[in-house]
Amino acid sequence: MYKDHFNLTALPFKNTPDPAFFFMGSRYRDTLALMIHSIVSRKGIICITGPAGSGKTTLAAILSKHLNKQSLIIPILYPLITPKELITATARYLGIQDFSDPGLLCIEAIKSELLKINQSERNCVLIIDEAQLISNDLLKQLLIFSNLETEQYKLLQILLLGQKELAARLNNKNMRQLMQRIAVNVSLEPMNKNQIIQYIYHRLNTAGGKIEIFTPEALEQIAALSQGLPRIINLLCDAALMDAFIHKKNRVSTANIQKAGHNGPDVPAKNPYPEHGLEKSKHISKKDYYFQPKVIEKKQKKINIWIAAAFIFMIVFFVFTNRVVKKEDLKEPVRKKIIKHQALRPKQNQEQNQESDTKAIPEIREEKPGENIKYPYSIMLASFRNLKNTENAIDIFRKKGLVPFWVKFDMGKKGVWFGIYTGLFSSISEAEAKIQEHGLTGAVIKNTKYAVQIEDNLTQQDLELKTFLLSNQGVSFYTLNTEPLDRLYVGAFLTPQGADQQKKELTAMGIKCRVVER
Repeated sequence: MYKDHFNLTALPFKNTPDPAFFFMGSRYRDTLALMIHSIVSRKGIICITGPAGSGKTTLAAILSKHLNKQSLIIPILYPLITPKELITATARYLGIQDFSDPGLLCIEAIKSELLKINQSERNCVLIIDEAQLISNDLLKQLLIFSNLETEQYKLLQILLLGQKELAARLNNKNMRQLMQRIAVNVSLEPMNKNQIIQYIYHRLNTAGGKIEIFTPEALEQIAALSQGLPRIINLLCDAALMDAFIHKKNRVSTANIQKAGHNGPDVPAKNPYPEHGLEKSKHISKKDYYFQPKVIEKKQKKINIWIAAAFIFMIVFFVFTNRVVKKEDLKEPVRKKIIKHQALRPKQNQEQNQESDTKAIPEIREEKPGENIKYPYSIMLASFRNLKNTENAIDIFRKKGLVPFWVKFDMGKKGVWFGIYTGLFSSISEAEAKIQEHGLTGAVIKNTKYAVQIEDNLTQQDLELKTFLLSNQGVSFYTLNTEPLDRLYVGAFLTPQGADQQKKELTAMGIKCRVVER
């Protein structure tokens, strides 16, 4: 099996309602909270609908575990039962044995037992899975069950789990009475791309693995093929891990996912891109399919152009900054420009700056691996009260050639604000030079030496995956390039307390990080 090959403690993608692997995403957390509140408050009927494989059965398993000590659970595993069979099954779970006919007398006996249970501060929950299959007669019997009540609360809590057809049936005018008794009515929608990645991360993490097992491209393809359904995600991931194991690969690639998609689950919905073997998710637009050949070709052309331009710029810059410049050959405007470039470098020896102008412009010392160079200063460009305006301003600053990032901070009574920063500078003079170069009127230099560093010793492959995850989590980040490894940061704070709050938020997302001084 692939478990040992990928150093896993368990199989992470089994399609069983294992509470240990339950993904407490926002939609499941909110739905579970509503279900528990309704049952504890004894409100009556709860209806949860969603596509096949959306996690309804798993939710019921988690609910049963949570209510284990304070509730009597009556699971109806076969929905195609008759009303009499439902009454009989309920009576037997309640311990009622001496009845000859599951009619009025049996209903009275059930009510009597339910009263005893509720008076002992316990609940009784009837759970029917695949409820879209139950008959209209059984729905009418549930209506009768819902009438078992006191003046304060319902005696029997009923949980219906079914596909979309159940919602359509309940909305029929003939079911108006039953519909009016439903206290909680929730539709589970498929997960979006961000939630899918979080889901995969959680399952792997629970099994002792890391999401790096899957390449970013493979994660994108899973999001496209699965349509956000946990059952399909599990089937795809399990089959892809097995295929990677068979071919002795340490990471799951798009090739493994494609093979899993062809040989594994039947993916619902039509395929808008049949030539590529992809399925369109309602949460992912056509532009997100960057692994399509045509898109790759266009993107590769742009990348080649940028690489060529960057190469030419580096040659010109190297020649310009390394040639010997004499005072009599140097015009004043050009001289200021060279000095400005010097100011933007990480650090210089002040004695070298004071040397005679007739000497060659000194080489800037490059940071060597392991050197403890600090970059405590950043430039604060602007601040806004909402994220949308912040992101619009960031786009504007990027067009000016800056590399901005935003930091969320709590202003107390003034509320939450978003500050836009740029740069990591070892001295105030470096930051001032940057302000002058870009004409940043109103910009302020801040000693924001505290930040949150995402793990340590990130290789280029690690950096690519971490930035991919942070982007999907809606987190603003920036990097400090220190060959051969890069440092990935989130936030820029005046105090360690601010950085620690950011760390807690990232840790809650499952991201390993620590507070550092830049």
